[in-house]
Amino acid sequence: MKFILSILLLGVSMWVSADSDGAFAGVSLGHTELEIQRSFDGNSEAIGASGLGLSLGYVFDFQMTAELGAMAAKRFSFFGATDRYSLRHLEALLGYRLTWDQWSLTPKAGYADWELRAREGQLFNPGSEASQKRAGDNSIWGLEAGYRVNPDIQLAMHYKRINTRFGEYEITHLAMYFEL
Repeated sequence: MKFILSILLLGVSMWVSADSDGAFAGVSLGHTELEIQRSFDGNSEAIGASGLGLSLGYVFDFQMTAELGAMAAKRFSFFGATDRYSLRHLEALLGYRLTWDQWSLTPKAGYADWELRAREGQLFNPGSEASQKRAGDNSIWGLEAGYRVNPDIQLAMHYKRINTRFGEYEITHLAMYFEL
């Protein structure tokens, strides 16, 4: 429900300030580090996963940013031999962009809806493989450093962190934003 409310607020804010041309779309690629408190064997585990993200947002005249994003990350498992993890992440973020020349720094905070799916690997686990699905929503914070290549394209590196019921995860992605 909170995520839907965030989407509605973003839509209203984009409509209210439609006279300034600041909409953007972005694509990102990077690494997600999952810290799971209780894995299949009952121990805590740190898991690295590769991810891809998409975002749509708006930069207001006073440098406030509003952004909706989606990200999917998956840990590769060769023929299902090791434990497999996949993470789906939806977010609504607000930030304030600090700019100088072609560089920018944007602290962000918001709300994320996530789902983690886990499946036990076949190699060291005799019998049927266990699977788990955990889902929730939590607050999220992040920081983005960007460089404007030209008036329509910006390259950025962003870091985001979220604490969840299963532990926490950190997202580090390289992004490319396009002005719409």
